[in-house]
Amino acid sequence: MASVIKIPEALARELDRLAEGGHKARAAYIVEVLWRDVQRNKQHKALKHSTSSWKSTDHPELTGTRFLNVDLDVFSAQDLQPLTEAIGKRVDVLYLGRTRRTYEAHFELSVIRSSQHDRPTSPDAMIRGFCRLIQALKAPEKRIWNDAKIRDFSIGIQAGLKPSAMDFPLKPETLQAAHQVGARIVVTVYPAALTS
Repeated sequence: MASVIKIPEALARELDRLAEGGHKARAAYIVEVLWRDVQRNKQHKALKHSTSSWKSTDHPELTGTRFLNVDLDVFSAQDLQPLTEAIGKRVDVLYLGRTRRTYEAHFELSVIRSSQHDRPTSPDAMIRGFCRLIQALKAPEKRIWNDAKIRDFSIGIQAGLKPSAMDFPLKPETLQAAHQVGARIVVTVYPAALTS
């Protein structure tokens, strides 16, 4: 069905400019935009009707933002096997290998013995646990550590729908310990997602 719609001249120029960018004729571009708007309105209407059917108790993975773990990620031009062997008894080795010319090792602390204020579930306790292991390295392994291109403590956070904001503070001593061993602190946020 053909229809004629009168549009202001300024809008027609803007539509022509946008249509040219997508290598389309004005009419084809307008039809595409209208279809997108129709789809968006349908989705909005469906969401309005389904809001009452979604329950957060059915999807606990979406409800709470939480701290997951701290990984130690090391990337180097030299073999990281000796470093891994030196700290390997107190950590879980998630990956040890080589990609092209870069060796990499990824660790997780196995067990943390911590005081009452440093719960094992805190980023502080885990980072300081890693720092103690690194500080205890013997000279050859410490050289491997110091020569690594990247030394990251990666704090894993699982995002959730609630609370709207959540803090995971690090104590100054933790920041200083990471600085003393020459490591960065990285925050990795995993998006809330439905599990299949």
